[in-house]
Amino acid sequence: MIIGIVSDTHDQLDCIDRILDHFARHEVDHILHGGDFVAPFSVKRLKRAGCPITAVFGNNDGERLGLRKAFKDMGEVHERMVKLELAGRRIALMHEPDFVEELAASGAFDVIVYGHTHGAEVRRVNETLVINPGGGGGVPDGNPTCCVLDLATLKATIDSI
Repeated sequence: MIIGIVSDTHDQLDCIDRILDHFARHEVDHILHGGDFVAPFSVKRLKRAGCPITAVFGNNDGERLGLRKAFKDMGEVHERMVKLELAGRRIALMHEPDFVEELAASGAFDVIVYGHTHGAEVRRVNETLVINPGGGGGVPDGNPTCCVLDLATLKATIDSI
């Protein structure tokens, strides 16, 4: 199973389109979004991905009722953190990196995904893969990034889009 990971798209529709095109080229089966969509119109753009999306709210997501409504029939959005299992892998998805180190050290997850900092990284803490896909909206540096993760091999690649 191939997962597309993005965060902090901040209403940047052109960046969202480029990321979705990138995910389509990689035949992504599921998308994880680490929050900071900002407005419902940008979430609606994600519908063209054609695959399920699991997301969390970020600190800039104020219109949560509208954002929840935009996710209808597309996936699910959670308040702060969601634990899920995909292809037998235990995954934690959150926006802010609170407790990332502790969660990774616990060994309770195969993959931990977070956003917020706009700083892309892929690293290991013991057996846990920790991923921040960077700023999908290219804010503030003009360099939008995302991640493609193969859950079978746990190989993750950060790509500038």
